[in-house]
Amino acid sequence: MEKILVNKSDHLGNTPLLLASQKGDLEMLLALLEKPKIDPNRGNERGCTPLLIATHHGYVPIVLVLLKLHHIDASLASKNGVNFLSLSKKLKKKERLMLYKALFLWYHKIFYGFLRNYGVDFCLDDLLFAYIPTQIGLSLDALF
Repeated sequence: MEKILVNKSDHLGNTPLLLASQKGDLEMLLALLEKPKIDPNRGNERGCTPLLIATHHGYVPIVLVLLKLHHIDASLASKNGVNFLSLSKKLKKKERLMLYKALFLWYHKIFYGFLRNYGVDFCLDDLLFAYIPTQIGLSLDALF
């Protein structure tokens, strides 16, 4: 079996995971994500991460897989300031809503874990419909 250097990049800084995201290759992406040392937040020389690339190309299944990773950082932006939210606005409404739901669940996981460490219990509905939209500059009207 051939050894794959999962975080090795080409001359443009593209890793195998980023290339799988760019091509919409879900099977390859899933295989790469099984590797223990994979870095899903590693960007190329322009700062584009696999999440940003997949969102840009509208590969919703790949975006959803990436957002479910416990170590993904959906807040990263490219060097020219493009981020997940700005890219997702270009998608169709149905796709955008699916991604926003996944993003909210990602934020919930982060905040809920943080709050639980300090003994605070938090309702998912409070987080999804009150706190998070204001923290990421969205109103519910913008989502629908």
